[in-house]
Amino acid sequence: MNRLQFEDEWIKYNNLYTADLYADPLEFYRNNKKAFPIFTSISKYFYCIVGSSVPSECLFSHAEQTATSLRNRLGAFNLECVTLIKNNL
Repeated sequence: MNRLQFEDEWIKYNNLYTADLYADPLEFYRNNKKAFPIFTSISKYFYCIVGSSVPSECLFSHAEQTATSLRNRLGAFNLECVTLIKNNL
């Protein structure tokens, strides 16, 4: 990938008329992978990210179990360290 190819794709992409904001972006790149090969390869990395709050909810749950009334003097930094260790074991 060189800079000129990327700039050409960028100009073509910006000149497109996109009316439907709720269209499937993966379908767009499947249909236009020959016109936008660089953007198609980049989109595979961004659209594979799972939009879920489960990992953060799990961390909050571990922190709540760690910061009990018996450990009320545990500082924020130490609580973070203990929670991350507990979560990564």
